[in-house]
Amino acid sequence: MKRTSPLKSTRKNHIEKKYINNKNDLLVNLTLYSGVKAKLNFELWLNENPDNHYLACVLKVAKKYQKLKKTKSHDSLEAKFNQFQLYVNFCKGKSLNPFSEEAYKSYVGKNGELRRLEALAISPYPYIFMYQNNEQIGLSSSSCKLHKSGIVDILKKAGVYDYSFEYNVGEFSFDKKANAVRPYSDKELSTSIRRLQYFFYSLSSQLIAIKKAPNEANNATCLMATVDKTDQGILEFEVKSRITNAPKPSTISNGSPFNRAMQAGYYLFCYFTSFNESSIYDVCHPLEQVTLKKSQRTVKTITFKAWKSRASREVEGLVSDEYLTGDVEKKDGLKFLNTLIELSKLYNPNEKENNQPLIYFLDNSNKVRSPGQSIGYSYLSKELGLFSDDRGNIALHLAKLYMLLHDSNTELTYLLPNDRVVGRRVSIQEKVVHKSKLNEKMVYLGYSIFRCFTDENLKNAIRPLKYKNNQEDGFFEVQFSYNDNPKHICSIKFPNELRDFVEVYEKRLNTLIPVNPSKHHAKSKPIYPPYLFATSRRANTPQWEGIELTSHKYLQARGITNANYYLNLSSRRFRATTGSNYYSPTDGGYELSKHILNNTFNTLSDHYVNGNEAENKQILGQALEILTEVNKGNELPTAKELVKKKLKIDVLSYDEWKSKRLPPPNLNGIVCNGKPELDSTAKNQFNASLKFASILLNGISISCYQFDKCSHCKSAKIVNDVRFVYKTLSYIEALRERIDRKPLESEKYLAEANYLADMLEANVSEDVLNAAYEKLDSEGPSKLISDHFVDLYTGI
Repeated sequence: MKRTSPLKSTRKNHIEKKYINNKNDLLVNLTLYSGVKAKLNFELWLNENPDNHYLACVLKVAKKYQKLKKTKSHDSLEAKFNQFQLYVNFCKGKSLNPFSEEAYKSYVGKNGELRRLEALAISPYPYIFMYQNNEQIGLSSSSCKLHKSGIVDILKKAGVYDYSFEYNVGEFSFDKKANAVRPYSDKELSTSIRRLQYFFYSLSSQLIAIKKAPNEANNATCLMATVDKTDQGILEFEVKSRITNAPKPSTISNGSPFNRAMQAGYYLFCYFTSFNESSIYDVCHPLEQVTLKKSQRTVKTITFKAWKSRASREVEGLVSDEYLTGDVEKKDGLKFLNTLIELSKLYNPNEKENNQPLIYFLDNSNKVRSPGQSIGYSYLSKELGLFSDDRGNIALHLAKLYMLLHDSNTELTYLLPNDRVVGRRVSIQEKVVHKSKLNEKMVYLGYSIFRCFTDENLKNAIRPLKYKNNQEDGFFEVQFSYNDNPKHICSIKFPNELRDFVEVYEKRLNTLIPVNPSKHHAKSKPIYPPYLFATSRRANTPQWEGIELTSHKYLQARGITNANYYLNLSSRRFRATTGSNYYSPTDGGYELSKHILNNTFNTLSDHYVNGNEAENKQILGQALEILTEVNKGNELPTAKELVKKKLKIDVLSYDEWKSKRLPPPNLNGIVCNGKPELDSTAKNQFNASLKFASILLNGISISCYQFDKCSHCKSAKIVNDVRFVYKTLSYIEALRERIDRKPLESEKYLAEANYLADMLEANVSEDVLNAAYEKLDSEGPSKLISDHFVDLYTGI
């Protein structure tokens, strides 16, 4: 009998025949977490003349994908397919077999393609429009590491990966600065939470009422939503489902009132709990409500757990109606969560089943869907008018684009095409704009520039503009009124570099749509309002729907990402803000890591407590200015005042940062950890004093009741702050007044007063001490139990 080679089945002709007759083996259909269908075509991995080994590897991976799609995450399978596709494209350009060690090291090795892209991303430009045409933007170290992991996984599925591939390859570096998450500023946080709450409660109250109505006659596909209440009145807009010609049953309508309410609820949940995105999706009904007795007050809390998959452990959250010292805004957490729970239960068609998600979307067939990426890419920030504090930095770029369009009808677009090549290249294109679209594009640019310098509503703003020069600070002022509110005047300060733009912008609109009609016109009055942002050349030009005009898509084509203009809403940034606000240098962030963020300590230090980079730079810049003044011979207090005058600010950035993080003082202005470490002469009096103080203060919780024994306590600390020192000076005066009233105890009171006075002299700077004395002289002594103290400790 003739012997047959065991390699006969892998000959080229045989595999080609199998491949040609079984093309479906190279197609894998997936359904992603969001409900979107994805088709993976493994034929894209083949080159023009694949050899036997190459074909065998591709077929092997495709067959494994057919099996794995029954048990593994489809999103993960698609991500790794795309990562390997980018690697294959690189190999095709180098004529390399992607399933070989040579190709692997050429891509991920020390001198490989990923290392080159990593080097490009070490110091990226802050804006896309700063890149040159065809310039690559690079890949972060974490992206390179993730990309490599996906390639290794596919090579293992093909059966060709060996650990020897890693010889002399090395690990990708970890850049803490690149991985740090920027927290929100105080202004960004307060505005976003206020508007998210208005929006959420406005929609949810209507949705709940509709669902509870006997016949549900009202339509929940179109509702009016309130966004804010300002001096100009109530800001609101219509929320309605976007109906396509032939909507698929599985399609998620992001514009539906219910899904919009859930989006706002998701971000508020991020704020109140500091949970990660994946953990929030895993929070399910029922959520337990607990009533506790605390400090002679009844406190209601809702506790819940979620699974943190990457860490393989549970995380626990708690929302309370208790007022939190230093974070009063979160007192509404219980009300919010109760509303979210009710809304979630009412609209879930599977509400009676166990472990139903708290936050979800409804598709067009009313089925429950996970929000997935729909949350991250929603345009909620545009609809609510939420902006980045740094958007003024892009104004000059937008003005240059406007002048180019005005002078030559030419516009520049900045694109990052998804061309399946690693390290995308910026494509800058020029094109002439047709007259029919010219005014619309120019008004979009003009509106965006005006928006860079104001948070006020710009809808219905009308011309003419009134100019006020202010040469001292390098700015000029522009004022205008509104068609629907003529008495309200909006004032915007522009840098002098934009004077030409503002004048050209107004002059052009005056030519198209004059403020005053021509004397030869048949009618004495114009039949249209002279809108400042008129997107049409015709009379009776309407204003846009919603609050904001400029779209994300338009800005992206100008080289501006969402976070450069609109506020980037994300769970990571809410967590970073929590990390920044609650970080305590005394324990290095341990309590924050353990009890608030549910992170490992390393994750906390790498991502969440690096602070606000812009704020840190501002503090450093002001410090250098102060040092310069000190080097000129000025005293430190004088140097600080000179810098504040030069920068036209009332408070230095560091002083503002420090004041937000100072712990609450005791009644006498001294700070402690609430755990008295008294010497033997004072220990016996503590319990009696505690009991008396709790009665006196009617249950108000303070860090320590024995405020008359601070001189005997090791945990007591003097704070170099005017407000705190003023309270201590007031307390010293109260002690000295007691000397006359109780002569028998005068020695004790005098010793206490002198000790505290000496401590102030030794630990408080001269300027702070002088300011505290001035406050004492002008306002008189502070009450030991003042209204301010009661407010502070009850959260009012």
